[in-house]
Amino acid sequence: MNLKPKRKHYLLIGADSKKVSYALYLTEKFTPIAKEAGESVKEDPVEENIQEEAFEEVDKKPRTAMIIGRVRRLDAKPVAEFGVSLLNEDLAQQSTTKTDEFGIFKIYNIDPEKINLVRMEGDDTKLLVDMFLYNSEARIIGKPIYLGHRLHSFTARKEFHDQLAILSMKDVVVAVDRGESSMSGKVVDKETYLIGREGVKIGLYTPKKAFVNSTITDFNGKFQFLDLDSSDYIVRVDHNPLDDYVEIVLTDDKNEPYAYSNSDKQNDEGYFRFSKLPEEEVNMTFFTTKTH
Repeated sequence: MNLKPKRKHYLLIGADSKKVSYALYLTEKFTPIAKEAGESVKEDPVEENIQEEAFEEVDKKPRTAMIIGRVRRLDAKPVAEFGVSLLNEDLAQQSTTKTDEFGIFKIYNIDPEKINLVRMEGDDTKLLVDMFLYNSEARIIGKPIYLGHRLHSFTARKEFHDQLAILSMKDVVVAVDRGESSMSGKVVDKETYLIGREGVKIGLYTPKKAFVNSTITDFNGKFQFLDLDSSDYIVRVDHNPLDDYVEIVLTDDKNEPYAYSNSDKQNDEGYFRFSKLPEEEVNMTFFTTKTH
């Protein structure tokens, strides 16, 4: 059951206490507040594994953060017992861990104002590796930069622009004809942002809601529309906004992102409208990032 934190709760059990023994445990989910009563809760074993007690070992200090990641094969199957290490900027190892049966790893007690390096302890050239840096409130505050040689870097940042919290350069680089643009997006779970929603229908429309095209998300929750002209567009995503998070970016023929939308911009009719992407977000999110 979902409970509000920092409140008293009483549990009435209708059974003979002389014949039955009980063991009760109260755990804290990945998110600081459980879903409101009446909202649907998905029984996804991978999500439950990532969320359950994720912040139990995180010190409640203002600068403390954690990294949660996922390692999969190219066919999306999880890789278990894969070694992952945390290094400082001098390449000294700080801690090490291994992925669980779902390919999940967690690294705790990280100072986000310092440079943190994550090293894959094995060949990752044919693997899908996703990870984010989260604060103690489960909010993404950092995305990795792939440095090569199995190293990923979370740079020291005083602030994090979250217009595009999950998309990076590798998600938006596509080939389009001169003068045309492309649209790339991702639909993921709202709890960890690591689990892509496969098979979600995406509709592309004009601002007056005339249908243009449609597609569905792949196993990573990604989707794209190619060879678009310079017209304005709106997007409709057939998903559950209570459980999912959506990010979309428009990119020109030079692969430079120029407009974005996310779940905060979805209106009551389910349409996503676009806004100009701030220059500092473009520079920080895309042009400082190397990809595989």
